[in-house]
Amino acid sequence: MPLGHQPVVANPAPSWLTEIINVLTSTLQQHGWTIIGGTIVLAAVLSYLLPQLDRARQWCATERTDPRTAERMMARRMELAEEYRVQAEEEKKRRREKQLEKERQARQERQDHDQGSGRRLGGETWGNGGLAGHNSSSGGYRPSGIQRRGGG
Repeated sequence: MPLGHQPVVANPAPSWLTEIINVLTSTLQQHGWTIIGGTIVLAAVLSYLLPQLDRARQWCATERTDPRTAERMMARRMELAEEYRVQAEEEKKRRREKQLEKERQARQERQDHDQGSGRRLGGETWGNGGLAGHNSSSGGYRPSGIQRRGGG
């Protein structure tokens, strides 16, 4: 080759690749020691944390697969299921008693109504001491909400 003649490269590197290489080399020149120090610190932290994480993972796996632990968990589940069943039965019994009481009250009110001593609006009753022949101090039932003047 003659001296002033450059060889022609058959496949030159693309411009974007050379640009990336230039950015990386300038970044390393400016921040090289910081990157090296950060890498060392990161390696030290990982070397401390990874064994801790492995121990924790093994402990969790042992707890889940340990037959004694599984038996204790199953026993506790059975206890909770039994407590829940008992509570459900008590609630069912309480609701049934409440329903029976409502039915009994409805039956009693029907009997009272059939005998003529049913309830009226405002809580007054017919019969002895009720509205029959007595002047009530409440002023009577007034659905419009208008009050009488003079207290009567």
